[in-house]
Order: sequence, then C-alpha cells, then structure tokens
Amino acid sequence: DVLSGRRSIDDIPRRRHHRLHVQFACRYRVAHSPAFVESAISEIGVGGALLTTGSPLPIDLELTVEVMPPGAAAPLAIAGRVSYQTPAGASGLRFVSRDGDGDRRLRELIRRLRAS
Repeated sequence: DVLSGRRSIDDIPRRRHHRLHVQFACRYRVAHSPAFVESAISEIGVGGALLTTGSPLPIDLELTVEVMPPGAAAPLAIAGRVSYQTPAGASGLRFVSRDGDGDRRLRELIRRLRAS
C-alpha cells in the first residue's frame, strides 16, 4: 500500500512478456552476499520470474538467481530485482542487465521448459 511502500500483485503493471507456469528448484543470493538460499521458481518468462520465498523479499532488493537448465553443464545466473510480493509470500522478480549471451541462454531455458 501507499503508506508502507509495499506493492502487491494488484498494483503491478501488466507484463510485456508471457510467463510460463513451472515448478523447479533454484537458488538465489542477495547482491554483495556470498551465501545462496535454496528456493524454487513457479513462473518464468523473458522479463522475470516468481520466486517462492518463505517470506516476501523487500521491494527493489537486487539478487542473482541460479537455475540449472535441463541438459546444461553449468547453471544459468540471472540478475534480478524484486518488483512485487504476493499474499502467499512469493516475490516477483524483474530480470535486469543481461548480456547478449545471458539473454540467449534465458530464452533457450524457457524454450526447453515449454517443450518439456
């Protein structure tokens, strides 16, 4: 709400990219922290993802999410920023600053998930 500075799912603008409903493990770490936290993703698209968290992460928090694409040898690291929170405690992410290869790998991950 306006007073607390928190945004709910009802307050966010409509997405530019379609989100794929999935359920797979990931891990994330907050910017400037070496420690990873085990988590899961329930939605993902080119522009962002819905991260399952025990409690909502702060709006505008910068983090890195690591996912292991099916058949990949190395995890895909994606920089993101928390853009909204759900009543169930999940945190909506907007992906930021992907280089050309990161963008290609993300699109390939989504293509593989869609095909599976």
